[in-house]
Amino acid sequence: MLNKIDKNRVMSWNCKSCDSDPKILKDIATLISSNKIDIFALIESSQGSSEIVSDLALFNCNVEKIDVSYDDSIKVFARKPNIFKKYKSGDRWVIVEYLNNTGTVYLSFVHLLSKVGTNEITRHCKSTAVMKNMLSSMDGNKPRFIIGDFNENPFESVACSSDCLNSIFPSQIGMVKRKIRTNCENEYHINPSWAMFVNNEYVSGTYYFKDRTMDCLCWNVLDQVVMSVEAYEKVYDKNSLKILTSINNNNELIKNGIPDKENYSDHLPIVFDLNN
Repeated sequence: MLNKIDKNRVMSWNCKSCDSDPKILKDIATLISSNKIDIFALIESSQGSSEIVSDLALFNCNVEKIDVSYDDSIKVFARKPNIFKKYKSGDRWVIVEYLNNTGTVYLSFVHLLSKVGTNEITRHCKSTAVMKNMLSSMDGNKPRFIIGDFNENPFESVACSSDCLNSIFPSQIGMVKRKIRTNCENEYHINPSWAMFVNNEYVSGTYYFKDRTMDCLCWNVLDQVVMSVEAYEKVYDKNSLKILTSINNNNELIKNGIPDKENYSDHLPIVFDLNN
């Protein structure tokens, strides 16, 4: 029988296949342990889940894996035994369930379509189909979190459109609860990820890109977490969302002020806490 759990820290990282390097697995083990991560997803992972479990164990980081994923580039692990009730997976998503004092909570890890080689219409149509499929696999009355690499910023189509993630500022939650806006196809999600543009000491986003166009932001928040209203109010620790830059408190994941993509990944991990 599944035990109810205490507060859990969740991490999502598009590791860009750096987990295939045994030296990096040691750093990932340290990252997980030093930041007290309980549940984590490695996105664009290139090594098998069983191999990752074995390699992490060599560095005293013992984890359990979700055995099968429809999209094998999303791999989900937990440090606490028997934390997962069950899971489901589909194209570009994996859902895991666990129990806390409020009942079943869904954690949905996603890897949405990249901007490289695609246009906005293609990405929006594909992501809308992914979200529809994924949301239909969850009980709409249960708290849910959608976490991962959205490949767009919080203000772009995938996050904001009513037929996709339909996410809004946390400050708008009262408006949603009063049902002032009722003409949307999907239920609203709360998106605290905007804060990652400004609430970090060393970086201003999870992904850095620079070109010569006038509208280039340089820093982007492509890695996000959005959640249902119930999840935001009852499960989410509102002061916990942050970007990780350090493995041993030395900002190893950044170089010259941006993600160290030569040694690790061009994405930075995000973490947040779930209350019991």
